[in-house]
Amino acid sequence: MALPLTAPARADEVCHYAGSSDYGGHIAVEARAVTGIGGVYLDVRLQLDANPLPLVQTRYLMQEISVWHRDGLSQLAVNSRYRFDRHIVRQQWDLYDRVPGGLAAWRVQGKRLEDFQHRHPGFAPHWDLSRFGAPWLADYAAAGADRRPDLDLAHDMRGVRAPLALAFYWLRQTNHPGPVPVYLPGFKEQKLVELQIDGDAGTARGVGVRTWRTLPHYPGLDEHRPSSVTATISPDHHLLRLGFDLHGVEHSARAAIGMVGCTGTLPPPPG
Repeated sequence: MALPLTAPARADEVCHYAGSSDYGGHIAVEARAVTGIGGVYLDVRLQLDANPLPLVQTRYLMQEISVWHRDGLSQLAVNSRYRFDRHIVRQQWDLYDRVPGGLAAWRVQGKRLEDFQHRHPGFAPHWDLSRFGAPWLADYAAAGADRRPDLDLAHDMRGVRAPLALAFYWLRQTNHPGPVPVYLPGFKEQKLVELQIDGDAGTARGVGVRTWRTLPHYPGLDEHRPSSVTATISPDHHLLRLGFDLHGVEHSARAAIGMVGCTGTLPPPPG
């Protein structure tokens, strides 16, 4: 496992987004972009609070940290937490290293604090949900992470994107996305999905505004009711809106996120 990379203290750009979803959901996103040595460091944090059942609250947290160099994705780290009605369902910290031919994966995970403290004593302080978003990569090398070949990706990495990095950084940088291979971290099967992203410029929202749209195809999605994801980009490369309309075989989900505000300047792609 390569030593995880950590970001400089100050970000070139920090953006905040807020939105809503089905089941009375509230979404908050913070996206940070930093120019590093020879590349770009992205840190995107998402929080979703919803009420799928009366008097039952859920909280889903996801942090995706990615490092990009001239030859693409160099390292990816994902921290996901899921709480259902005050009970911890899952807590995972994954690290993916770029290796010849793809990505190699490591994982630290737990469902019960006692077991987590026993297996990963040096990493146990990160268990508390209140520490979500606090720096954790510096402690990962000593966390006793498990090597997870079942999560590896064997694929040509040219052009491969990570989900949150694509949504909150890469879509803002391009005029013609076209087909984009997206790695789904943590998936054991069907780890890569190719999104055909199309759209136009100069829509009714204003000259120079770009609207990108993709119709994802993936096992578990209902092919008879097409799902869609749309992104609206301003002339100055800000993400104005991100919308999801997803239809599974048994359930559907809808969500929309809008920009609250940004400070700083978006760093250009490496190279």
